[in-house]
Amino acid sequence: MKILIYGAGAIGSAVGEKLSYQHDVVLLCRRPHAEAIRLNGLCVRGNKGDRTAYLKCINSLDELDDVPDIVVITTKAYDTKNACENIAHISGPDTVVISLQNGLSNYDYVNRKFGRRGVVGVTSMGVTMVRPGEILIAGEGPISFGPCGDAAEKASEVFTQCGFDARVSSRIFLDIWTKAIINASINPVTVIAGRQNSCVMHDPYRLMSKEACMEAAEVAKVEGIDIKDPWEQVLEVAERTATNKSSMLQDIEKGKKTEVREITGEIVRRARGFGIPVPVNSSLLELLKSIEKGNKSF
Repeated sequence: MKILIYGAGAIGSAVGEKLSYQHDVVLLCRRPHAEAIRLNGLCVRGNKGDRTAYLKCINSLDELDDVPDIVVITTKAYDTKNACENIAHISGPDTVVISLQNGLSNYDYVNRKFGRRGVVGVTSMGVTMVRPGEILIAGEGPISFGPCGDAAEKASEVFTQCGFDARVSSRIFLDIWTKAIINASINPVTVIAGRQNSCVMHDPYRLMSKEACMEAAEVAKVEGIDIKDPWEQVLEVAERTATNKSSMLQDIEKGKKTEVREITGEIVRRARGFGIPVPVNSSLLELLKSIEKGNKSF
């Protein structure tokens, strides 16, 4: 099967590497990452040992030779709309397009552009880009695909056969909201603290994180998504990833744009639509936007 990983950074490279042992995988990635992989292969580090994989890399869709059977979008959420527009030009009538990203609105884009061929995936996989050509996998975790249908079944089958803990979820929008709440409760707070994920388990950051969590859960509830014990789920993830730096903190440290608008910002936008006050999330959003403005690298 021909699989294109669109926007292969850390998580895209990890997914592509694992799929490549049974399928014809192409990574669309930035030039430094592609050149490092072409020269020395992709170095994958993790608690299961280190390995090197040799994958085909391209820097432009113009370099793609064949119509892919599956496209996995792993760009930052702020690039999803543009990714879908580009993928529409190279996909076929049977191509399954999977969004495996953070944020609340990715499914809206893939569904609008690809209809029933559009799938959203939710995962707790933790991967860091150490340097171009080298990634570190901190944890894999399960992947949920949805909504239920042929495309989600195909995605789940392909990923499962390649060793992923994958399944089709009948509650995919619950999964999306749960991950968004966890991200909104941990990531912006770690940026404010300048610390690893464990900071949200302790004062003075614990209260800030909990308030962000409960506000977001209230917005989800109004949308018909009732999440059981959201704060306990945040603490569980924070404990499991205690020594990890959140992707948002990594982006700030590298002078890159964060996904705060697609996570916290989307929660704030929806809250305003319902007339629900979310002061902590609103404050975190403005603080992160201010910190980004101070970053001169992007």
